[in-house]
Amino acid sequence: MSLEKIIVVDADSSPSEVVEECRRLGLPLLSKGKLELKGESYEVTDDPARGEGVLKVKVKGPEDLERVAEVSGRFPYIIVETGDWTIIPLENLVAMVKDSKLLAVTRELREAPSLLKVLEKGVD
Repeated sequence: MSLEKIIVVDADSSPSEVVEECRRLGLPLLSKGKLELKGESYEVTDDPARGEGVLKVKVKGPEDLERVAEVSGRFPYIIVETGDWTIIPLENLVAMVKDSKLLAVTRELREAPSLLKVLEKGVD
């Protein structure tokens, strides 16, 4: 199964020249409550009851994983973020999320290859 891998740049925490170059190249950007991706602009919300736009969830425990799974399919993209990524919760999310694309947030570039690998494979 081929999975689309997308790197999204957080424009709010990136230097302006990086953001300008990303825009010039048409790369996805997350900025001021909006996700710009593939020529579309999506409002980012943390309210799962809203059911439109892009949902952003801070994963702090198992109850947050369940909440993400429950609303998958109602949002085209779900952004998940945690201060301390462990691979197991992300693998679980990949297995649980249906009909939404999962975007994982990392603050460290060195974590990105591991996150992309887990997003591709999920739980074996």
